[in-house]
Amino acid sequence: MTLRNLLSVILLSYCATVSALPVTDTVVADGKEWAQIDLFAGSSWFELNAVCPSGVCAGGILNGFSTAEWIWASLDDTKSLMVFFGTPSLPGYPTGHGEALSSWAPGFFESFRPTFLTGGSINIMGSPGIQAWTSTFDAGCSSSGHGCGIGLSLYDRAGIYNRQNDLLFIEGIPSRLKHPSLGALLYRNPVPLPSSLFLLGLALICYGCSRFNQRSPAIA
Repeated sequence: MTLRNLLSVILLSYCATVSALPVTDTVVADGKEWAQIDLFAGSSWFELNAVCPSGVCAGGILNGFSTAEWIWASLDDTKSLMVFFGTPSLPGYPTGHGEALSSWAPGFFESFRPTFLTGGSINIMGSPGIQAWTSTFDAGCSSSGHGCGIGLSLYDRAGIYNRQNDLLFIEGIPSRLKHPSLGALLYRNPVPLPSSLFLLGLALICYGCSRFNQRSPAIA
């Protein structure tokens, strides 16, 4: 590769990074800032892992959004998020939980947009659901030989005429599957709270004053 070609590749990579949109559509929960799950819908587990290997996003682009400073949630991160919304502490994978008229299902969908709506004659209205990849992988779960990504599936079924249980599953999903209803769970550490910034600023002012007093000549 010539120097000119190398510079062209570097320039194109830079322009692609600059043109990526920042993620601003977020939810603060469980001490983290979460991206809306549907922003990253339509990718397979392997495609997500290419951008965020082992959960650490290296600043690549997903669906036009920059992943710089973002972390692809693990199975443990996901369980902690669900407990924050009020589910019981869940055992190891695979696992599921059903509860009639739960508080956690509508609470979750008050914060996160659904990635799909259920349909059919038994529904009074479309009932919201979410499916999302985590970064955790099970190499032995799929008969295809490509393994499974561990995914979250959640259903708020209050709109169904016989008011069936709200459902939560953590299960293996074939890792090459791509579907518009299948998003991803990404989070980052939230920015410092205003009070924290105030205390930091006050500490810097005090430090500056002390340095100034040390350098000022004594007055006789």
